[in-house]
Order: sequence, then structure tokens, then C-alpha cells
Amino acid sequence: MRKTPLYVSLCLLFIAALAAFISSSGSRVTATTENRHYLILANGQGSGSTSFASYVAAAGGTLTNNMEAIGVVTADSSDANFAAKMALQPGVQSVTVDHEVQWISPDELAVDSGSAIDDSAIPSSIPARC
Repeated sequence: MRKTPLYVSLCLLFIAALAAFISSSGSRVTATTENRHYLILANGQGSGSTSFASYVAAAGGTLTNNMEAIGVVTADSSDANFAAKMALQPGVQSVTVDHEVQWISPDELAVDSGSAIDDSAIPSSIPARC
């Protein structure tokens, strides 16, 4: 059995904890026909860890990514019971909604540093900071 570096395990734990926090912090009512994105965390990592991915379709979902090396599967489903169905599969540690979060305000302006050779490349609408 191959040992996984500690930082990979910590990253997975952080992602799972963040996803669980986000899914428990907002209690919105959603329509059953809304397609949702899910993160499915395996009990382990590496070869065979995501063998449960073959059950995604039977649970009413569509497999979107299988990252066997880190034990994570992503899927989409409009079935309100998808998470509960997948949680019952052998090898599944947890299933949570993968919420889409806008981390950067749409009001912020990104400037490609490769194109900014001097201050004249920065739009005049951005205030100067000293």
C-alpha cells in the first residue's frame, strides 16, 4: 500500500470540511428539478478507492470526474435523494453538495501583469493608491 503525503490528506480533509460547512450553513429551499453538483469522498485513496463511481448513474446522477488518486468523485444530479443514495454505497465516506461560490467580486477589475508595463496601461477609472 502506497503512503500518501500528509499535505494531500490535509487538503482533502479541508475541502470536505469546507463543503460540509457551506452545505450546513445555508438552508435554502431548492427545486427537485435543479441540477446540483456533488463531491463524493472515498474511504481511501489510490487504485480502487473510487470503485463506487459505477453506482452514480443508478443513483440518478451523472459522473463528471473520477479522481481515483485522491479518492474523490464529482457528479451532477437533479434527484433530491442522490446524496442519500450514494452515501449508502460501500467505500463512500461522505457526499456533499459542491456549492459554487463567487470568491471575487464582479466589481473588481483584473489586470494582466504581462500587459502592464507602466501606469498608462491601468484604466483611469481605478483610483491611485499611495
